[in-house]
Amino acid sequence: VAAAAAYLSALAFAYGDSTTVKNAEASLGEIWPGAPPFSMPLLKFRWPNNTLEGHWHLGHAIGSTFEQGINSRLSQSDSLQNKTLPSLKTAGGKELYEAFLSLHETTFPEYVQELKGIADGAKLPFDWVFLAQLDQEFRGQLDSTHEVKDADADHCTDYMMCSETACVGGHNEDNAANDVDRGYVLDAQLGDAGQRIVAWSYMGELPTGAFGVNARGIGFTLNWVGPPPPSKPGLGRGFISRSLLDATSLADAIERITIPGQGGGHNINVFDFCHRSIHNVEVAESEYAVRPIGSESFYHANQYRTLNVPNETIIASSKHRTERLEALARPGNLREILNILGDQEDHAYPIFKDEVSHARGDKSDWTMATVSYDLDSKVATIYSGNPSLGKIHTRWSISEMITEAGGCQSSPPRSVMFML
Repeated sequence: VAAAAAYLSALAFAYGDSTTVKNAEASLGEIWPGAPPFSMPLLKFRWPNNTLEGHWHLGHAIGSTFEQGINSRLSQSDSLQNKTLPSLKTAGGKELYEAFLSLHETTFPEYVQELKGIADGAKLPFDWVFLAQLDQEFRGQLDSTHEVKDADADHCTDYMMCSETACVGGHNEDNAANDVDRGYVLDAQLGDAGQRIVAWSYMGELPTGAFGVNARGIGFTLNWVGPPPPSKPGLGRGFISRSLLDATSLADAIERITIPGQGGGHNINVFDFCHRSIHNVEVAESEYAVRPIGSESFYHANQYRTLNVPNETIIASSKHRTERLEALARPGNLREILNILGDQEDHAYPIFKDEVSHARGDKSDWTMATVSYDLDSKVATIYSGNPSLGKIHTRWSISEMITEAGGCQSSPPRSVMFML
């Protein structure tokens, strides 16, 4: 245990204040504290096997490294402090909590261990971390005296295309002001090189509620949608996206995304770097749709585009961004996608949200980071500031990850059943 702890300590990069990363590798790139992706520290973790113990240690590394950021983020969360945690003082809230915990311990025991490790490392009660991970799903099950929808939240914008000349996608990761400077990059490996994952994540949550890739050539971005709450507790979106980091193929990724018994809905864009394909997957309580992306570029901005979901919550920002996206010419390459993701013409609800947009009257939240995936060059690129400027902050080589894991499968994965 002592040797493993020393090994872990040597591989974990310490998190300093909001503008400093101590002992950072050159691969971090230049720090731009006043613009996305802000400080974005790196945590590198290696464990010799994929066990429950290894998952707990991964969580503990996250919790102890980012203790200050996690405590600040969760203590300042209005939803956690004023809605979900107070409900545990009631019989109904306790019963609901136990139902969610039992469900996730049964389905995803390894990821519950990660959350326990995060709580222990950050010196926080486990229920804080668990409820923060299930915020939307838990609130959706509370009685009518509690807020059950994310109507005031603002989320992400995605644009993608896969033609003969370009197979690319771009993603703006948007969230609340409380999340600014509370993101980091996790480079983790539990077991052999095929188990390596790299993800941009929020402090105090499972990796990842944003975007990530793995050594099997599967990458993804998340795009919030607002279906009505299901009739009973279900699996959390954050657990499903954590599971997606462990996907071994496109078919496996689709199965993980569409697992039955979910506690809400989501949209996930899946990038198969090994077989050059992009798929948009929408999930609601009892149905899903998988849309292959071709030469006609496709966007997603926090509302269902393939499924017809009655009583869907569509936030104001989504309506504005959709109107703006429809007004703009369809992109034909990555450069044009980045220009669109950096658009700020709608001053009330722009596509890209930063200090410039807020000075102009932006009513929405903040862009945490912008990432692009290029399936031909097999790289993921995170940009400094507005992506239309093209300033590269960090690049992840998915090609190197795949090579170190033994390369891509020699033949495409088994066929995926598409429901449109």
